[in-house]
Parts: sequence; C-alpha cells; structure tokens
Amino acid sequence: MRGAGPALLPGVRHRPGRRRRRRIGRPTEFTFFREVESPGAQTWFADVSRSGGILVDLAIHDLDYARWVGGEVGEVVGRTTPRAGAGAPLRSTATLTHVDGVTTRVEAVWDVPGTSVRSTFELAGDEGVLRFDSAPAQVLTDGTGAVLYADDGSVDPFAEQFAEFLTAFTGGVEPRVTAEDGLTALAIALAGEESARMGRPVDPASLLR
Repeated sequence: MRGAGPALLPGVRHRPGRRRRRRIGRPTEFTFFREVESPGAQTWFADVSRSGGILVDLAIHDLDYARWVGGEVGEVVGRTTPRAGAGAPLRSTATLTHVDGVTTRVEAVWDVPGTSVRSTFELAGDEGVLRFDSAPAQVLTDGTGAVLYADDGSVDPFAEQFAEFLTAFTGGVEPRVTAEDGLTALAIALAGEESARMGRPVDPASLLR
C-alpha cells in the first residue's frame, strides 16, 4: 500500500473525546456500544456481500479504537441476533481477545426507525476507569464520575480530519491513522462477521494473508 502512490487516510479515531486514553494504567477490559436507526431491509446495507455487515458498517470505529488502546487482536468471536420481525432491531457483538490479554466486547445495533446515533464505551485498567457517552452530548468521565472532557462544539472532528489529511498530502506530518490501521480494523470487523457465520473464533490476521 505504501508504494501505491495516492495518499489514504482512514476516517477513524479523530473525535477529541476518544483520544484521552490515559488514567487507567494497564488496560484489562473494554466495553463498547453503538446504535443507530436501521438503514432498512431494502437497502444495500442489508446485503452483507456489499456492506460487509453491521460490524463493518457500524462498529468499525470502535474496533479500531479498541486495538489502538488495547493492542493487537489475536482472536474475534462474533454473534448476530436475527431480527425478531420486520423492522425489529438487528444486533451484532464481537468479543476480542487481544494479544496482551485485554478483552473487548463491542455491540452494534441497527435499531427501530427514529433511533438517534449513540455510542458509549468503558475502558477499565488496573489504575482506573474511563467512561464515554455521546448522548445527549459527548462527555468523558473517570471512575468517580468527574468530567474529564465535555464537547462544547468548538472542535469539528471532520474539519480536523480533513486538515490532517491535507497536511500529510502536502508533505507535512504523517497522519496519526495509517492505511494499515484502516485495513486491520476492517480485518477485525470481517473476522467478527465470519465468526458469527461459522460459529468459531477467527484470527483477523488470517484474513490479511
């Protein structure tokens, strides 16, 4: 990829509240949750061969972040709960076992019409806990409930992302997120989807060979 020529910047890990990974010591266990209104059974999102599935479409940001904080992922166990009926939520989970022993559980939900996008996470380590909730406004707290970050709207993560790409494209500092990071996050998501289909753990690295 590095010799391909065109610059590539994956669109993950640019929101300010998600860059504060200090204060927990050695990571031990992470939990992520993300939900949004279902795109609908008649759209291309419902075609796994085109969209990659709910873990690829919705959870890939969380999977990338879990790897960034918790280290490389050696195994993924995925599970998808079928819809109970037309218009019912579709739910997928991915349990990651990191090489260094951290365990991550990521849950993604395509929910009923009208559901607003929401993401949460809890990062636990041997020295503390960080909790994030995007609704009703983005707030990051520690284990005592003290607010460490509250979004005041002063930072546009998309503008920041584009500015970083432009800087790298014009010969400046390399982006914090590489093409390899994006590919690895995709492999983790696809490993979760394959695990859900096959009923066994999948090593993401096996999808990159």
